[in-house]
Order: sequence, then structure tokens, then C-alpha cells
Amino acid sequence: MFRRLILVIAAAIPLAAQWLNLPTPGIPRTADGKPDLIAPAPRTADGKPDLSGLWRRPSDRYDNNIAADLEPGIVQPWAEAIYQQRRKDFAKDSMIARCLPNGPNYTISPYRESRIMQGSGLIAILNDDLAHREIFMDGRQLEKRS
Repeated sequence: MFRRLILVIAAAIPLAAQWLNLPTPGIPRTADGKPDLIAPAPRTADGKPDLSGLWRRPSDRYDNNIAADLEPGIVQPWAEAIYQQRRKDFAKDSMIARCLPNGPNYTISPYRESRIMQGSGLIAILNDDLAHREIFMDGRQLEKRS
């Protein structure tokens, strides 16, 4: 019984990104060894941007309004109307309310870390809560929703 209790307690302790202290090979670095944040974006073999790596958003500012930093009038009227309608009806059609995967907004939140793995025909987003998302880049058609 005591061993079970220890196992339950140990399983409940989160393992905080154990790879943070292991430098990722291939990342451009400054003279002091820190990642060079102004270096050109890495590219895949076919020249497309490589999104692979550990991602964490610095704030929750954009959780409910992706246009939070835009000046008034920059957002097109149709988009502003949709935003205002969703605010008015408390986002009843949101992915959360419909029990659907939340997509990138959920995936890269300030309180979550996500690992993005990119291949030639697939991008996989692995979240720290064990949810994942696969994005096929090979031109296939999306399945029809019923």
C-alpha cells in the first residue's frame, strides 16, 4: 500500500521539460553561447521555414483576441463583426464549447510547452498534456465533416 502511495505521488509530480539544459544542435548562437534570436530562420532541405523545436508563447495576451496589438481600423469590417458577435454570444461556437481540438491558440499557450516536429509531408505538434495534432503537408484533401 505504501509503495502504491509513493508511485501515485511520484506520477503526479510534473516533469518540467527535461531537455531545456541540453543545447539543440544547429541553433545559431551568439559569442556567449545563447541562442541568436535575430539570426535568419532555419530552413528545411527544400528551403521552407523549419518550425521544429520547443515552443512557448511569452504571454496570454492573444488568447481571446489575436489582433490585440493592431490599431483600430486595421482589422477588416467583416472580421471585426465576427469578433464582436463572438464576444456577445460568449463564444458559444468556440472549439472548447463544441468539444473539438483547439488548434494553435491552445497548442502554444503561455502555460504550455509544445514540441513541433517537422518532416517533408507532416508537421506534428506534441503538447505537454499528451494531446497532439498532425498537419499533413502533402496536398491531401481534408475529410468531410458530418
